[in-house]
Amino acid sequence: MTRVFVYGLLLRPDVRGYLGVHGSDWQHGEQLNGYSLTTNWGGTCRGIVRLIPTVHGAVFGSSAEFTDEELSRMDRFEGVPDMYTRSRVTTSGGERSVYRANPHFFSPEPEEVASV
Repeated sequence: MTRVFVYGLLLRPDVRGYLGVHGSDWQHGEQLNGYSLTTNWGGTCRGIVRLIPTVHGAVFGSSAEFTDEELSRMDRFEGVPDMYTRSRVTTSGGERSVYRANPHFFSPEPEEVASV
């Protein structure tokens, strides 16, 4: 089992149901400091939410334990390794895996967002 911090579409039970992933031992109200959310509005991947490192940012979400089979389904959904990668972060609840947008896939981060 792997604990994953989720902050976007994977928070939605209908999306998780469609993917056949449910998670267990949900922890709600976790905070990931040092990041903000932004949405990609350019190129072919419009509306994709991604984490951007920021000095004073904080992203709120939840975490849950997922089986290897569920992780494999989520990896396919998130486009690992091309669109997203799975990396480790520390939230208010502890060390977690998280899906982060691959910077080589998306357009460059706006300077005004990245420096907040």
